[in-house]
Amino acid sequence: MDATAATVARVAKDYATNGLDYTVSYHYNPASRRRAKVNGELEAYVIQLACGKAPEGYVDWTLELLTRGANKKGVAEPVSKETICVMFKKMDSNLGKMSIGASPPKENAAFVACMENILHIYSLPSAPEVPVICMDERPYQLIGEAREPLAARPGDIKKLDAEYKRCGTCSIFVSTEALAG
Repeated sequence: MDATAATVARVAKDYATNGLDYTVSYHYNPASRRRAKVNGELEAYVIQLACGKAPEGYVDWTLELLTRGANKKGVAEPVSKETICVMFKKMDSNLGKMSIGASPPKENAAFVACMENILHIYSLPSAPEVPVICMDERPYQLIGEAREPLAARPGDIKKLDAEYKRCGTCSIFVSTEALAG
């Protein structure tokens, strides 16, 4: 694991000042989070705009038009053209790859509507009496050693064979309360 000198110094200071239990426990400070300009409602609205018909007098949506549309709607703090561009980059899309000139098929419109509802829930402030629980699942292959590994020796690491024995599969489920940290 790589760690910067600053991280090592902070951990050493935590340990010296507060002890081991404090040092190894997770610390979440909601005040330290910057307020994101792009919230779920804005993202869904911009996607809805980009998938719809361009304004009269324009063939396609541009970043400038999307920025004006987003700021006109007022679903977030005023945003710049660069903020909209970064939002699309994070979604691994760009305006040239999207079929912006045409309305999306019904399946896509329904998906965007459902996504908008979910993103709206994520944009709500954290409330202990109504927690927002996120769940994800990952399939995982269970493997065992086909041959006994060679033990580590001074100055050398443990040797593992590339061949393995398949011991089945499982699913790993993770549930988090993301808004509460």
